[in-house]
Amino acid sequence: MKSEESRLNSLLPPTLKNRFINLTLTSQSTTYQTYKSEFKDDHSVHTIRVLNLNSTMAQEDWDKAATLFIQELLYLSSNKLVSIESFEISEKRIACATVPSTTLSAEMEKLSKKSLKLEVNTEKLLRNIMHNIQFLHKELKMPSCRNIIRLDNIYQFREDFFVLGDWAGACQTKKSNPNGLIDSTPVEAEYEEIFKLGLVALGLNGIKSQEIERMLSLKEKNPSDYERAMKNWIRHNLSSESETTRNYLERVLDKDPTLRPSLAEVPSSENLEKCKEQETLREELKVETIVPKVKQDHQKLHAYLQGNDIEHLKYNFSVNSLSKTSRVSGLVLRDQ
Repeated sequence: MKSEESRLNSLLPPTLKNRFINLTLTSQSTTYQTYKSEFKDDHSVHTIRVLNLNSTMAQEDWDKAATLFIQELLYLSSNKLVSIESFEISEKRIACATVPSTTLSAEMEKLSKKSLKLEVNTEKLLRNIMHNIQFLHKELKMPSCRNIIRLDNIYQFREDFFVLGDWAGACQTKKSNPNGLIDSTPVEAEYEEIFKLGLVALGLNGIKSQEIERMLSLKEKNPSDYERAMKNWIRHNLSSESETTRNYLERVLDKDPTLRPSLAEVPSSENLEKCKEQETLREELKVETIVPKVKQDHQKLHAYLQGNDIEHLKYNFSVNSLSKTSRVSGLVLRDQ
C-alpha cells in the first residue's frame, strides 16, 4: 500500500496533491491513469487524470505522451468537463481534475449476474464516439482508432456523455508487413471502426462475448443468417430505443461494409430531433405519404387533393414547411 501511495505521490504535481484526498485508482491507459478523488475543501467528488511517467511512451518520448495527454484534456474541456483551475504541470508531472467519470467496463463489472444490460443511451453513445473518432481522423490525422474502441477506453461523464480515451494507444504503430504495406486503407479502417463500435453497443445491451463471437463467425460463414439474427436481436433487446436508433444500429452492423454509415454521417442533435419528430408524425399518419413543400391550411390542402389523383400522387413532405396543425382525411399536418 505504501509503495502504491509513494508511486502516486511521485506522479502528482504538488498543488493538486494538496487539494485532493482519498484517491482511488479507477482506470489505466497507455499514458495516463484516472483516480476517483475528493476535493479537500468541500469533499465534492472528482476524477483526477494523471500522466503516467512510468509508461513506455512517456519514458521513450515524454513530449509525445504529454502532448496527447493535454490534447485529450482540451477535448474534454471543449465539452465543459474539466476543472481548468486544477490543471498543473510541475517539472514533468501533469495532472488535472475533471467532472466524475467512469469507464463502461467498470460499469459493466458492477452489474449482477442476472442483469448483463447496462442502462445507457445507445443513440448518444454512437453519436458521441463517432464524432470523437471523426475528430481524431480529421484534426489529429490518426489513421485508425479501431484498436482503442473498447469498453475500458470509453468514458462516461454525467449520465449521457461518452468520450473515447487513450488516444496515445491509437498512435502506437504496428509492425509493417514484409512488403511495407499498411494494414488497410482509410475507408476500410473507418468501416472496421464503425462495426467495432456497433459490437460495443451490443455488449452493453446484454449480449455476451461468446454470442458476439458466434455472430461474427456466422457473418463469415453465412451472411444471410447473420443479417437476420442481428436484426432480430436488436429488435428484441433494444426495444426501449427509438426506431431511428435501432435502424441506425442495424446499418452500423451491416454485413456489407459499404452499406454502413460513414463517419461523415454522424447525426447532429438537431437532425436526430427532427428524425424523431418525423417518425412520430409517420406513426400518426399511419401512411408513408408526403405533402407538398408549401404552407397549407385546411382549405388549400382540401382543394389540392380534390384536383389530383391521390392514388398516383407522390408527396414531398417537409415538417418545416407547415405552419398549422390540420387533419384532412386522416392526414396530420403539424407545425415544428
